[in-house]
Amino acid sequence: MTAILVAMLSVAAKDAFGVLSTIAMARGRALISGGLDVGYEAAFIFTAAFGAGPVIKNGLTPHSLTSRPALHAELDAVRKRGWAFEREQNTEGVACVAVAVGYRIPATDAISCSMPTHLATGDHLDQVVTAVSKHTEALARTLRREGIR
Repeated sequence: MTAILVAMLSVAAKDAFGVLSTIAMARGRALISGGLDVGYEAAFIFTAAFGAGPVIKNGLTPHSLTSRPALHAELDAVRKRGWAFEREQNTEGVACVAVAVGYRIPATDAISCSMPTHLATGDHLDQVVTAVSKHTEALARTLRREGIR
């Protein structure tokens, strides 16, 4: 299995770029889908106030989700499968899988693994999802056992 980055995100920044970045990142979506309020709705409200409607005019890349309905559909999918995925929505050429660390409600931390987009398919993607999920669940168990909330 080849992966280029494993990272942990704790509660995302709330400035405009931080919100857009959080929406585009698998880590951010893993947290938002579990109920963490990072102000992403405000990004849509802000753009609507300037005549853009429920759409963010400029995503971070041409692949970024920029409509509220599309983001809500993606967050529903994340909740159902238990992990988030994005392909070139934060950085072109990079895909990412993320799982929220379930030791707090809502989760405030997530672990992710980024990889070149050409590797984010089929069996390789399944292996990454399995590995990230396994290690995230182990971390959550350890944190809960140690009384860390």
